[in-house]
Amino acid sequence: MSSSRLVFFCLIVFAAFAASTWPGCQSGAPCHEPDWEWNTDWDWWKAPPVCVNPTGTDPCSYEHALCRDGEWACEDPKSGVWRRVELEKWAYGCGLYNEVFGCHPTLYYTEPKPDWQDEGTYTPPDPATLTGEWSLITEPDDIVPLGCNTYSGAQFQAFAINPRNPDVMYLGMDMEETSSRSAVAGVYKSVDGGKTWFAAWAGLGGSGCGWCRYAVTVRDIYVDPDDSQLVFVDTEQRGQYLSDDGGAHWTALKASCASLSESYVRKGRNGFHYSSCSGSLFRSSDSGETWENLGIVSPHREIRALVPDPVLPDRVWLGMGQPFEPPSNAPLILVSDDAGSTWREAGHQLLALVTKTPGVIDLDVCPAEPQQMAAAVTGGGIFLSDDGGETWRPGGGPVSGDLRFYRANAAYAPLPAGCLLFASLSDKPGTYWTEDGGATWEVFREDNLDHLTFNPYLPRMVFGLSGFVYSFGSQGLWLRM
Repeated sequence: MSSSRLVFFCLIVFAAFAASTWPGCQSGAPCHEPDWEWNTDWDWWKAPPVCVNPTGTDPCSYEHALCRDGEWACEDPKSGVWRRVELEKWAYGCGLYNEVFGCHPTLYYTEPKPDWQDEGTYTPPDPATLTGEWSLITEPDDIVPLGCNTYSGAQFQAFAINPRNPDVMYLGMDMEETSSRSAVAGVYKSVDGGKTWFAAWAGLGGSGCGWCRYAVTVRDIYVDPDDSQLVFVDTEQRGQYLSDDGGAHWTALKASCASLSESYVRKGRNGFHYSSCSGSLFRSSDSGETWENLGIVSPHREIRALVPDPVLPDRVWLGMGQPFEPPSNAPLILVSDDAGSTWREAGHQLLALVTKTPGVIDLDVCPAEPQQMAAAVTGGGIFLSDDGGETWRPGGGPVSGDLRFYRANAAYAPLPAGCLLFASLSDKPGTYWTEDGGATWEVFREDNLDHLTFNPYLPRMVFGLSGFVYSFGSQGLWLRM
């Protein structure tokens, strides 16, 4: 790995009184406050070249240092590297920066923080009280690390609920290193329906990214439907992690790979857990302790949707993304009837329905009528199948069209009868629903909802993260009662 990616930025903590040393430095080590100057034309900062304390473990000045051959070397920060001064000062003061020992980062905490809360019991609301109205559960600025002030700019990246207790919620935060999209990282948990939130990522992101300066971005969260203390997450470039105590502690998944693309863990009705990684798939029969490598299911496309069938225990569906080297006639949808051991193509005709380079980026099966399926396809929007994925047709209306931004949602509510489908496309405003197989579509919300989640006791209670058109991040968690 290039040493230039092992950049470590440390920050000065300004004392209330003038002093030549900072308490975080090793006793007797000199500390020098940089001469700050902000270049508003280029958004770069300028300061004299300074280095980390050569004799101690704590950085004691705001500097630009590179790790070369296991040693720290100075580099002039006037070299034109864009710096977010205020964000970095905030992040360091709150512990979001990793400490550095011999050029290897470690997480800043490994045990739950003092504000950790235990889960309670859940009483489903009376169906007669449902109004169909929307309520805002929380906004990104409501998520504040313990001991920190609010930092505007945080964004939600993932969401999940405890299926046995929907008052227990998990949010995955987007800690983007190269832009000002976010300033809060990891997983946050609520046990009171979103009224309060606390950090739940002790040990998360501690492996698989030795060059990272910041804490971890979480892109997907999955709570086991049978054991709600078993939680899986996918992180950006640091692999997948497992918690067996409801997010209090995390360990790296043995099947994990630090992929640039999103990876997923899902559980089938046969008790197997499946884990995707680019074009490969893994399977576990012991709740994620050990994993069997099922091999590369496609050398041409990555797995963008992993869907165990809601009825047939050993059936698994895969939605395959855009090809690594277009054009490609490699299958868009794969299905296995033997728990992932072998695969066959489904819906080859879908390739001909999209003129641009297609890829399936979301896929779902109607629980009550599994012959009904929905797929979100780049270049074409939402497609529907009435025969278990063998043939497909455009969804029509507001959910059809050129999907370019590679993010979309197609989700069936877990109703005991009928197929209620919700759909949204990231490059079109609005979230829509249909109960008649796409013959008609109704507006569900005027904006896009991502990570659509249903209360299993009352499936018409819908959670979702609201986002912007052409945006990967979300700006609020909403609930439709």
